[in-house]
Amino acid sequence: MTQDEYSRRLLDRIGRNLREKRLEAGETYYSMHKKTGIANHTILNWEMGHHAPTIDKLYWVCKVMEWNLGEILWAKKKEGI
Repeated sequence: MTQDEYSRRLLDRIGRNLREKRLEAGETYYSMHKKTGIANHTILNWEMGHHAPTIDKLYWVCKVMEWNLGEILWAKKKEGI
């Protein structure tokens, strides 16, 4: 696996985990925006894997939403990364 492939998988995993946590919490993009101050389209781009959140923004989201940062960064089950 190349570094680019690894980075792509990691970005996809973070986006997928963010989406799962948002949906489990019953949150919309708008409700997350109101709570975190992060724009709706930014959250959408993270979930779709178009852009990676910076660690400080990801930490902020997890803190405000009371989510575990580890659950966003790492898969709940082994995915080959």
